[in-house]
Amino acid sequence: MHYSVYVGVAFAALFGVAGPFLARRLAPAVAAWLLSVGALIAAASGLASVGLLAMTIVGQNSSLAAAGHWSSSTLRRADPVHLPVAITALALFAFGIGRCAWVLVQRWRAIRAAHRMNRALSDTGTDLVVLGDEAPDAYAVPGRPGRIFVTKGMLALLSRDECRVMLAHERSHLRHRHHLHRTAVTVATALNPLLAPLPRAQSWVTERWADEDAARICDRALVASALSRAANAARPAPRPAAALSMSGGAVDSRVAAMATEPPRLGWVMLGIALTLLVLSVLGTLDGVTDEAHLFHVALLGHAHLGHLRRVFRAGR
Repeated sequence: MHYSVYVGVAFAALFGVAGPFLARRLAPAVAAWLLSVGALIAAASGLASVGLLAMTIVGQNSSLAAAGHWSSSTLRRADPVHLPVAITALALFAFGIGRCAWVLVQRWRAIRAAHRMNRALSDTGTDLVVLGDEAPDAYAVPGRPGRIFVTKGMLALLSRDECRVMLAHERSHLRHRHHLHRTAVTVATALNPLLAPLPRAQSWVTERWADEDAARICDRALVASALSRAANAARPAPRPAAALSMSGGAVDSRVAAMATEPPRLGWVMLGIALTLLVLSVLGTLDGVTDEAHLFHVALLGHAHLGHLRRVFRAGR
């Protein structure tokens, strides 16, 4: 196996480092999709590369070799992966699968709980639920239908126009299913820890996406004012695990973004990000080709050994 298998891991890790930087220079909606889909691609590519490294030692098991009709001794002689590397890769592969399964279960439970909570509420013909708490807080809870929970304290704090901003922001979270974008990145990071910077970046990007949606119906300065006041007044309070809130996600930088022009698509940054993903996938695919060739040699070795045994028996 050539070094191409390591290319998949390297470029997946590079996407984890460069992804947040590139996403901040893209239109938020494009950036959110890039981080979601890109994280899943990079995670799958990286895990596949690790799996290819681990497969060589797994394939040398005599029982598995017999079932697959390849020669374990031929595979052992042709294997270019050092034993410590293969064992480490096997451990990382198992850890990634296990951690991913645990995170998937946790996120599924959180989203199911959010849906169940929303269904338990009576249908008032609106998505707004006013809570009696005097502490300022507001958040969106996904479901069918999704709901926006706002405390009396938050309604008293914000002006009427700022309340429009807040509602537009939270409705954007529900309309675009931002919780699924965050879930995708969280699951990808569980699968590949090299993508650890991405969840925080995705949180910021989805908040920026909702900010820009609010700015389409309200003045950008008004959005900045609502963000600043809501974030400064918000107090930590129990929320559903799947909830999304306007007051989260690096508010200072989001307020500063409202003082500038709406972001453009950013073809150059998007091209760089896509190039990293393509190189990661190509490196992994090349590794798959090398692995297939390795097992083909082992299959030929098994066939040759079987032929020698038949010749020996015929000679007897």
